Amino acid sequence: MSIVDLQLKARRLGEIRLGDTVTRDGKTYPISLDTFRLTSVAKGLLDQAAKLWGGKVVPWQASEKSAAKWQLVTDTSELPVYVAPQDPDSVTWYESWTAGGLQRRCDGESIVNRGGEVLPCVCDPENRECRMVTRLQVMLPDLPDVGVWTLSSTGFYAASEIAMSIQIVMKSAQVTGALP
Repeated sequence: MSIVDLQLKARRLGEIRLGDTVTRDGKTYPISLDTFRLTSVAKGLLDQAAKLWGGKVVPWQASEKSAAKWQLVTDTSELPVYVAPQDPDSVTWYESWTAGGLQRRCDGESIVNRGGEVLPCVCDPENRECRMVTRLQVMLPDLPDVGVWTLSSTGFYAASEIAMSIQIVMKSAQVTGALP
């Protein structure tokens, strides 16, 4: 029997990123990549990924305050993944971030603040200061560890399509007994 009020979650192994940043004239800009970029604190996993999908593992740090990590820009535009079990209603949120971290998260009507309190959303629906963020949890079955990789997107189509795709995959798994 499990603890009733304990929220279970899979161990996070790293992130799958669709872009990177470049610095020009002292300013940092986001860029899109044609291949995937993996980041993780587990260098060994990225070494294995490099053998499978190409690229070179190099040190990486998201910001001065963040922990040191490793990154791999792969040579592939396709990765074999399994969609991890997850609540489709919890993959997309409006979020407000500052240098101090996540300030609030909402569904467009209600905020869940840093303390877990539920309050009415403060954003103007026509001019939101929060950004739409979608996070998909996947497993990379070719890598030798148990856990999930997070793929995040701030795009409209990811937000509108990924949750439904998860529902389709989970329903298919219920009917067939296997994840596609």
